[in-house]
Amino acid sequence: MINKNPAFTLIELLIAITVFSIFIAFSMTAFSVFHRVQQDSATSRDVMFQIDDAMNIITEAVKENKIYYDEYDCSNSLGTKTLLTNFDLNISLRANILTAYCLDDYIDPSSLVLISLDGLERIVFTWDSDEESLTMQKFALNDSGDDWDELSDLLKLHSDSVNVTNVDFRIFPKLDPYDFRNNEAEDFYQPNVKVEMTFETPGQAKPSIILDFETTITSRVYQ
Repeated sequence: MINKNPAFTLIELLIAITVFSIFIAFSMTAFSVFHRVQQDSATSRDVMFQIDDAMNIITEAVKENKIYYDEYDCSNSLGTKTLLTNFDLNISLRANILTAYCLDDYIDPSSLVLISLDGLERIVFTWDSDEESLTMQKFALNDSGDDWDELSDLLKLHSDSVNVTNVDFRIFPKLDPYDFRNNEAEDFYQPNVKVEMTFETPGQAKPSIILDFETTITSRVYQ
């Protein structure tokens, strides 16, 4: 007697199972890649928030305080301090040129030093290339007025999961524009700081997520 009910043969079942397995494997791979990409997107947003928070802190500090030009004065080592102190029209240009070259070689772009309007507090932003961290710390002038005491603990401006692989603080102008000895030129520039930062953190879909940021902050202090 012939069975007229339709049915799959063993070969057809094996083919169907194989095709279905391949489809599931591709689907799982695609889902895994999609999930890792989504995780990287979320991580990138988190890093962007951290960059934004750090930049807000730096921006407010630059706008509300003065660039501490004395911190970058290396004129003692080049003998220009006397030229700048004993101000004379004939030698002032030479002094400024020497000091500008001095600052080019001396200023550490990994740190930014600000001072309050009353001169009693300092804010120091520092990039540690070994630790790959960006920190901020406040100092207060001691009672004798000859040294700085810690006013706050060292504050890290990002989470431990994020590495800051580069920071550049570029000060312009290089000479204090509010110092009358540097105001021979007709052009006057309000002090500003150009900040370049690179934040990096491990990724899922790719080995690492790298975000670069650059901005220029102008001081609001007028004297």
